Amino acid sequence: MKPKSLCPYQNETKGGTKPVVAGGGVRGAVLRYVGPMVRKADLELLEGPLQRLRIIALAMAVGALVLLALMIWLRRGDSADAIEPSADRPPLVSYVATGYGLLALLASWLVPDRVITKQRRRIRDGTFDGAGPGAAAILGEGIEKFGDVGRIFLLYQTRTLLAVMMLEGGSLFASVAYRVEGERYTILVAGLLVLVLFLRLPTAGGMAEWIEDQDKELRHA
Repeated sequence: MKPKSLCPYQNETKGGTKPVVAGGGVRGAVLRYVGPMVRKADLELLEGPLQRLRIIALAMAVGALVLLALMIWLRRGDSADAIEPSADRPPLVSYVATGYGLLALLASWLVPDRVITKQRRRIRDGTFDGAGPGAAAILGEGIEKFGDVGRIFLLYQTRTLLAVMMLEGGSLFASVAYRVEGERYTILVAGLLVLVLFLRLPTAGGMAEWIEDQDKELRHA
């Protein structure tokens, strides 16, 4: 399959438009995103990268679930070594873990989208090259093969991993808090975060819809 254009931008001039190299040092040029509409064939190129991204996210979700189960088992089997909250020793760890977990849940919806806003602007301006070890690890090949849709996929990758890491961190903290202090509400917090983790796993349909939405947003920016 012929690679898609690596330059979905045009230099708007009085005489019309002409392609320019993204970030190619055209001083004063006005770059406008005019990449081709996302097609099914474009998304099929991302089946491999999506599978690798799904494996990473699934491993993190399963790890959080296993740790939660382990902490419950250890607490029940070896409660003598655990700290028992009392009037003189309130369950501060549980309080902090609960607050952190709920904050992580909220942040997993808000922070990733704010983080990728800057990267999306770079795609629109033609200065996004997608370089970095993370990109190579997920895409498996250079971004040149994937072209325009690959750049948008890297935003999807960043958004997904940020959300998963926040949820996993909150779940791990709540799980350890239950092992230490035995407050049952921390199990609920950890369980909720694990559930949302599994619900946020990347899917082909979700990826396609998100990429198409981003493509439209870039086109009308």
